[in-house]
Amino acid sequence: MKSPREDITLIMGGTGPWQRRVFLLIFVATLPNAWHILVTIFLAPNIDHWCGGRPDVFHNMSEVEWKNFSVPVVAQETGQRSFSKCWMYDVMNNTNLNNTREVHYCFEWEYDHTQYKSSIVEQWNLVCNNSWMISLSQMFYMSGYLVSSFITGQLSDRFGRRPIILLSIATGSLSGILCALSPSFIIFVILRFFVALGVTGIVTSSFVLLMEIIDQSQRSTLGIAFQMGWAVGFLTLSVLAWFIRDWTYLQLSISVPLLALAGHWWLLPESPRFLLSHRRFQEAEHELKKALITNGKDPSNLPSIMSKLVANVENENSTYKEKTILDLLKVPKWRKKSLAVFSIWFAISFIYFGLSFNTNNLGGDPFLNFVIAGAVEFPSYFGTIFVVKRLGRKFPLMISVIIAGVALLLIIPVPYGYSCPPRRAIWVVWSALLTSRLSYFNLTRDAQQTHCRYPRRRKWDRLNLGLKAKTSLTTTVLTKYNVFL
Repeated sequence: MKSPREDITLIMGGTGPWQRRVFLLIFVATLPNAWHILVTIFLAPNIDHWCGGRPDVFHNMSEVEWKNFSVPVVAQETGQRSFSKCWMYDVMNNTNLNNTREVHYCFEWEYDHTQYKSSIVEQWNLVCNNSWMISLSQMFYMSGYLVSSFITGQLSDRFGRRPIILLSIATGSLSGILCALSPSFIIFVILRFFVALGVTGIVTSSFVLLMEIIDQSQRSTLGIAFQMGWAVGFLTLSVLAWFIRDWTYLQLSISVPLLALAGHWWLLPESPRFLLSHRRFQEAEHELKKALITNGKDPSNLPSIMSKLVANVENENSTYKEKTILDLLKVPKWRKKSLAVFSIWFAISFIYFGLSFNTNNLGGDPFLNFVIAGAVEFPSYFGTIFVVKRLGRKFPLMISVIIAGVALLLIIPVPYGYSCPPRRAIWVVWSALLTSRLSYFNLTRDAQQTHCRYPRRRKWDRLNLGLKAKTSLTTTVLTKYNVFL
């Protein structure tokens, strides 16, 4: 006898119009995830700066004249000599050119506005001794990512997928808008934490909802298609950043669209599987009836079908034993597979997010670098769908790991600061292959989740929770020390 969960999938019709509509709703809702994680690249870009705080007597000097007069030339990490970014000659109280050779640390700066009209770097002087605060901001965001991974999984198990998605939308939109209006850096960082709580909750709960309403044979394909929301968000962010060079308006442009998702209150259904598992039988029947009608099926037999499902649920509840994710590690077979999968995810997230956050350091046009990084994800996802269907998961995963590793090693001999096409080409190869690795891993996760004997009500959430936590912890450490990458 099939479980109630499998019976529901057959009743609803696998992947009909109803499932496709739900997929589109949650796909759109996941776009802000990439926007808010990666927007720091444009909110806090690498912009040229030099010591400011000119006395009134020097206000008529041009930018070039001021730098030649007040800023010493020093050797940079690349070996090239350029104007110091953190030190200046002592001209604050002495206008005699013969007595300005002593240097001191800057407390005010001027910034280049060639590419960016404004940024949080200029807003709060996050340069020199304060440059570590940019990493602090990203660390707080990823901490929110981690907390949300724990909380939303538990809450969606208790209250449902739909309420948590709606609550996450409200949290993300409100926090994102307030973030653009932050009066201080501390407020900005705190609000970024709540933005992460919101947008991460949307993704985790939406993924669970999707897996609970589609046929098992389509989970691999639609699981990858779901991940394309990240790629679409990646690419569209580059377009927004190109046209909006003011950090306040850019932050608003990625936060206000979340308000449009208020329509999900009326459009997004609850998971019939969740309702059935929690003995909310009338609500489950109501959702199933809407799904059947939308999919063009006859709902007249639904009452008798529900009677069988209710009986199956009652029988399953009598033998059900509550478990946690730790039970996965107690079985040698699944402990071995789980540790292998966690290790792969650790390596992938460490490299992927590390290099994604440092596209500005590739040299050349930062917008072009970001566009390339986002564009190569699409052929990688489509290629993954094609390859995995024919070759399975394990072999393509191993090949992509090896080739991506080689691509990364080839970057090492390229001189620091060298931004010619060969370096960019190697980086593109890395991006494409590493994206494939992410997709392959999603399929590995899907396979493990499908066959592992997790608790019936939390079968999808538990492993997803562990993986998201791994990603968050890795990226938090990475971004905290991204200056050393």
